[in-house]
Amino acid sequence: MADDLIVASGTTLALNDAPTDKLQNAFQRIPVETFKDLVTAGYISNDESLKRLLGSAKEATKFALSNKSVQRVRIEGTTRLDLGRFSNFSLAATKTTAREQSSFWNVFRDIDPHVAASIDTNARISDYIANFNKVIVSYLFNNITIEPNAVLEIRNPTNTLRCNELLIRRAGRLVLKKSGVHIRAFSIQGEQ
Repeated sequence: MADDLIVASGTTLALNDAPTDKLQNAFQRIPVETFKDLVTAGYISNDESLKRLLGSAKEATKFALSNKSVQRVRIEGTTRLDLGRFSNFSLAATKTTAREQSSFWNVFRDIDPHVAASIDTNARISDYIANFNKVIVSYLFNNITIEPNAVLEIRNPTNTLRCNELLIRRAGRLVLKKSGVHIRAFSIQGEQ
């Protein structure tokens, strides 16, 4: 069971990749080696959603490659083709959230479209994307309480904060010092 976190009044606590002893039990470093690691990290809800996302991405890619009217434009600064696949992918990925679609697509889009059809959920992503080295830094707590005049900072490279309940008391603050932070909680409350 995860521990509770209470950020004491008048203090600032930072969540980053160098956790204090107090935070060590809640700290997770999850290397993304396969698409299933996105499920492990909480970016995709379950294996069924992952299969749906992968199937939709393959379908959109096959359509784009077989359709002669699709423009094949190189993305500036990369060797990747932009085939305009995301809208077809998103429409086909029913019963998945926009967050799941975005998280999955941010990895899948860099795979060469000509080999994307052969990928399964257990495939090593680094076999398809050169120099792929993604690590998700996550913190997992039971409940979090930010007391009055306390600050909880989420700093680079922390990607995910998960808890059951997040309570921010009057004049307490949650500060994000980076973009793309995923906060997953059953309840988020703030006192006025």
